[in-house]
Amino acid sequence: MSTVWHDAEARSLLGDLPPGKDRALLHLLTCPSCREWATHRLLQEQGLRKQLQDYDDVFGRIHANLPWILEAAERRRTAVGLLITKILQVPPGERLKVALAEGTLQPVDLLEASQQEQPQDPERSIALAGVAAEVTSELFREEPDEGLVALYFARAASLEANAYRLQGNLETAEKAAQRASYYLAWPFDSWDRAVFCRVLGLLRWEQGRLDEAAALLRQAAREFSEQCLPEEEGASQVLVGLLSLERHETEMAIRLLQSGRATLDPEERPWLTVRAGLSLAQALAEIGHHNRAAGVLDETRWHYARASEEREQVSIYWLEGKVCARLGRREEAGNLLAAVRLQFIGERRLPETLLSSLDLAALLMEEGRAAELPALLREIEVAFGLDETAIEVTKAMRGFVAEIAGLRIVPPEALAVAASTLRRVFRVRGVRVESLPFA
Repeated sequence: MSTVWHDAEARSLLGDLPPGKDRALLHLLTCPSCREWATHRLLQEQGLRKQLQDYDDVFGRIHANLPWILEAAERRRTAVGLLITKILQVPPGERLKVALAEGTLQPVDLLEASQQEQPQDPERSIALAGVAAEVTSELFREEPDEGLVALYFARAASLEANAYRLQGNLETAEKAAQRASYYLAWPFDSWDRAVFCRVLGLLRWEQGRLDEAAALLRQAAREFSEQCLPEEEGASQVLVGLLSLERHETEMAIRLLQSGRATLDPEERPWLTVRAGLSLAQALAEIGHHNRAAGVLDETRWHYARASEEREQVSIYWLEGKVCARLGRREEAGNLLAAVRLQFIGERRLPETLLSSLDLAALLMEEGRAAELPALLREIEVAFGLDETAIEVTKAMRGFVAEIAGLRIVPPEALAVAASTLRRVFRVRGVRVESLPFA
């Protein structure tokens, strides 16, 4: 959701801009998202042969004032950052007063800050989204613009829904999503509906409502396409591709991951870029396209360093282990899978422990090391003791081990069905299964 909160600002910049409004051009110059949106819109209008205004004088003034504009943009970014830090340092009941004290902070500033906080600190994101809603109510109290108020409320609620999902608080996320849906009933043309579809699609995915999740993520991709936002469309396609791979719809996953991955900016979305690449390599390997899979794997490794969070790094090596197993690089796969599994056990991450154990069990069976599987299962039982969910899923895993006994090649279909069974048990019991990629 990193490039989709500037709709009202971008639209204002497409209007008639006399010399007295040069400062309004600052945002267009310094915001890559708005520049891209405006360019697409102008090209779209040219294709429809609509009358365009002459912007030569506007951009001439930009060029003449470029040093001042860049300096002013940096000053504003710094000032907004300091004010937001100050807001978060006071108790919740005093935050509105601090936000309004300077008279310069707008709801969109708080919404953008909330979005930026989501991947690393969902709690701060929730706090800032709440302040944004309060500031909106206060600023528009005397002269209400009902459409704009609804837009800002919808954005705040969507941000809260996604942040609560990232925290694993799915019940509260559902309530926030319902609020966003109410405000999105207003008849405004923006990409906020696409954002909402993606937020709700990810929530449905974590709730285990996979058909609804797929439909919502596809709708998000379509709406981003209509708004001329190819990278956002691609990110949504990648998410549908990852969901398709989880459901073992391999051919569909390959198509979606290939098309969506091509639009992603690795610096903007490092974790999604890496996960898309490794998942594509896995899917290609599963249908026997080993050379293509190896090429995608090598290409994706160049982006590992950008995904710097420790939990992301562990997940990366887990995914790489799965790819190596499908490519027949069994020693490399075994080392990776065993290492990440021990990390998951140490962090007491039950779902990841079971699912990585499943991958390692299939590899051990293919290597003729079936005698090691009972110890693998006992290690899980010792680590998680009498946890009812652990007992249930370990029992399901024993059934998988019995099913693949004696096989020299474990079919990807059998592994996918077993993993799907474990995920279903976790979701029914309300245990979060792997963090979905933030988008």
